[in-house]
Amino acid sequence: MTTIPEKRDERFAGKGIGEAANVSLIDGLTGYHAGSLGETSIIALLIGGVFLLYRHYITWHIPVSMIGSAAAFAAFFNWIDPARYAGPMFHILHGGMVLGAIYMATDMVSCPTTPRGQLLFGAGCGIIAMIIRTWGGYPEGVSFAIVLMNGVNPIIERYITPQAYGTRTGKVPQG
Repeated sequence: MTTIPEKRDERFAGKGIGEAANVSLIDGLTGYHAGSLGETSIIALLIGGVFLLYRHYITWHIPVSMIGSAAAFAAFFNWIDPARYAGPMFHILHGGMVLGAIYMATDMVSCPTTPRGQLLFGAGCGIIAMIIRTWGGYPEGVSFAIVLMNGVNPIIERYITPQAYGTRTGKVPQG
């Protein structure tokens, strides 16, 4: 029985994820990294996202809060132990973070309707995705985080309601 020798990339030998995950901005934006179809070219995803914003199919609230909360989470843990935790640039530019933030989390059927609810929804998606990526057993947690926050969406909609026009308390006057 013949064994196949393991192919190792010597650039990453003996390094933790934080050291091995140093990525340049140009390589991350242009798709010069491995990934599933549709998540490697961040520039193409951003162009499509700008088009959706321009046509008013989506708002900026969910993508910005999702990517921002994921970046803050990654930056905090990278600051604690840079050898063990990858930086925010790695987490944003690799995997499905941008794809999920722009195209999946902004689904009109399952996302909140108010801007404050959308900010909370996006922040929850980003934090749950980072928890799954950092300590979970799944290689990519963005889709799972969006599904979990879709389950929380009725609670967000119930407690973050828009104010009725002409009232300060949000209650419609009886009359």
